[in-house]
Amino acid sequence: MLHTYAGSIHGAPPAVAPRFSPEASDLKNLSVLLVPFLVVSAGMACSDDEDADSVRIGVLLPLTGALQSYGEASQAALEHARDEINDDSDLSVELVFKDTGTEPATSLAMLEELHEDGIKLVIGPFASSGVTAVKEFADSNGIILISPLSTAGTLALPGDNIYRFTPDESKEGEALAAVLVADGITTIVPVNRDDDGNIGLVVGLRAAFEAAGGTLVEGVTYAANENDFPSVVGEIIAALEAVDGPLDATAVYLAAFGEVVDLFGAAAAISNDALVSVPWYGSDSVALTAELVQDADAAGFAVTAGYPNPILGLRDEDEALWGPVIEDVQAELGRRPDSFALAAYDGLIVAHMAMEAAGADADAAELGAALVEAASGHVGLTGPTVLNEAGDRASASFDFWSVCPDGAGFTWTRTISYAVAADGTGEVTRSEC
Repeated sequence: MLHTYAGSIHGAPPAVAPRFSPEASDLKNLSVLLVPFLVVSAGMACSDDEDADSVRIGVLLPLTGALQSYGEASQAALEHARDEINDDSDLSVELVFKDTGTEPATSLAMLEELHEDGIKLVIGPFASSGVTAVKEFADSNGIILISPLSTAGTLALPGDNIYRFTPDESKEGEALAAVLVADGITTIVPVNRDDDGNIGLVVGLRAAFEAAGGTLVEGVTYAANENDFPSVVGEIIAALEAVDGPLDATAVYLAAFGEVVDLFGAAAAISNDALVSVPWYGSDSVALTAELVQDADAAGFAVTAGYPNPILGLRDEDEALWGPVIEDVQAELGRRPDSFALAAYDGLIVAHMAMEAAGADADAAELGAALVEAASGHVGLTGPTVLNEAGDRASASFDFWSVCPDGAGFTWTRTISYAVAADGTGEVTRSEC
């Protein structure tokens, strides 16, 4: 049966060959050996088991906690993808949702529940700290995990059961460094939440920005459960005042989750020239979140600070794919879904393709190989989903979203794009609020 989703047509052999070498791990290279058996074709069987006509897929979502906005948008997008699959395929999908609360320990507990239910493929967790918490259990119990958001470089490991549909921290660091250089910034004061993903984003930015001649000075790290943000703002002021030289080429880089609302609220309440005289730049786990634009004080500070936040970019040439899905999900959510929600959508489509190819009784190695093979030939809402040797998205462009005034309120507006050309070079383009 020829299956069509909001992505590539799965009726021809993959257009992009897997990027693996004989020295890579057996798990993520197994696709090379199984290509003849796993090519996604019009005549592809739904399962090795003739009686299998449905499959259960787990979803570990942050429906509460610091990434709640992303969890809500991803649930809507995943339900949309599930409905498209079930309307078109002989192998239907049932999604089993679990709320992680954006907490690593809860992520593990919820994965254990899914394992007890016999589920062997899971979308999530989202935060890198959650992926770290469940990694050993997933690897030991033959569970495939597809994370739409995790970026920590410490998780870029060949041979495990973790597959990530967003690039690791290095790619985002390159995009942000290019924007900083274009803006004439030479010094960065980093501020970050103390968790794997946000620490990694600072590491990625440091590598790219210092390679471009910039400097990251000593910054501020606050606890993942921080609640005294006036004190955090005081530390940021002290770090800015410690910068050697004028502040006109200095910026703050903030790698955060939803607590940015509390941090900016505290900053708005403090009268300090340094806080508002330098531009602020943000991170992927804030872009397009609902909470920031709904808080007038925090949003007002974000407007003053500039505060563009990078997130997985969408290609104009793929608008026929992502446009209708964004429109449908926005009608349900009441706001535009973020790109991680669309990456979750793509992850489910590719997971379903892999399950059809590998069969209902496939083990983790077979399913992982089928997943890599399916991803290598798929163009989804977020563009080509080719995975690298570590099982992470091989490349991507980035869109930067800023908080902008919108009548009496605020809205997110795409103000910067960083597009990667075929030769690997990037180009920065801008638009106004």
